[in-house]
Amino acid sequence: MSDIRLDFAVHEFACPHCEKQTQYSWPGSTILFSTAKCQHCGMEFLVVQNKPWLSDNRANGQSL
Repeated sequence: MSDIRLDFAVHEFACPHCEKQTQYSWPGSTILFSTAKCQHCGMEFLVVQNKPWLSDNRANGQSL
């Protein structure tokens, strides 16, 4: 049986917490739903359809 190799793309986002640019590797060009961690402040945030979202109630479910 052969191995399945995933080609990871590097996505770049502005962190919704510290607003610095951070990179996130994901297999493919579209991130439908995932959590990411900022390389600068270490805080986690959601990525929904390639856009960063806050995961708590401060954003009230709105994208940034």
